[in-house]
Amino acid sequence: MTEVLPSLRLAVIVPSFRRPEGLARCLESLERQTRRPDDIVIGVREHDAPTLTVIGAVAARGLAVRAVTTAQPGVVAAMTAALSGVRATCDITALLDDDATAHPDFCARILTAFAADATLGGFGGRDWQPWERGNAEPVGIVQWFGRVIGNHHLGAGAAREVDLLKGVCSAYRTVPLREIGFGTHLRGTGSQWGWELRVGLALQRRGWRLVYDPALGVDHHIEPRQVDDQYHRGVFNADELIVAASNETAILLEFLPWWRVAAFLLWAVLVGTRMLPGVLQVPRLLLMGKGLRWREFLATMRGRVDGLRAPRGVA
Repeated sequence: MTEVLPSLRLAVIVPSFRRPEGLARCLESLERQTRRPDDIVIGVREHDAPTLTVIGAVAARGLAVRAVTTAQPGVVAAMTAALSGVRATCDITALLDDDATAHPDFCARILTAFAADATLGGFGGRDWQPWERGNAEPVGIVQWFGRVIGNHHLGAGAAREVDLLKGVCSAYRTVPLREIGFGTHLRGTGSQWGWELRVGLALQRRGWRLVYDPALGVDHHIEPRQVDDQYHRGVFNADELIVAASNETAILLEFLPWWRVAAFLLWAVLVGTRMLPGVLQVPRLLLMGKGLRWREFLATMRGRVDGLRAPRGVA
């Protein structure tokens, strides 16, 4: 890699809730960086004593880590609190989950990328997961009709421009990130699906580029979530599905032109995805032996309607 410009300073923020063992492992990976971050801020729920204990123990070893607490539930509240505590001297803010460990060159690669490209607003990479491996070409894009494709855990090949990055392995310029925020208006008390999409689209609206490079990596251990946050953990919960569909709909309405919004709504009602199914997905999934899906369809449609009426953020 090319030499990192010495003027750039890096902060890492980690939202954490009742995962002390995972957080300890995460912070150990930051201790092993070839270029340590200049500031590490953990967004912590009030009264989460085990998490605060881990932070204190790691800080005592000399790592520049501290906690900022919040009384509000959800990852957006935790990240918002952490971002408010990032030192103003930090040009770049990286994001890392408490159930992930950064590869040793994580910080160095991030700083190198931003130092080399003044138009770069966001930079992210691959989160290597324990049970799902393979390679995928389309990563982090919003198709013309509004379908969102992630695949950040499967991306391979060269670095390329994308529409959104995955929070577990990403970094942004601090000033525009502060201006945009993480979307405190988004619904949900857990992972709050959609905040990554909103950050990416908001940065693009302001003229910034986002780049995904699979050479940047973290190991994502996929630890169990708390009882109020089982989305993407294989547990059906109608309320969480409603929130996911509502947030996605509201965000796309906020950033896409009207003709793309119209195409999205038609596609979402008629087709949709396995997780957020439209009408035609229900019999298709039944034929595939996926079980009764009408409850998922009804929850998704409820969420779509709620998203049409949801408040818009400031971006």
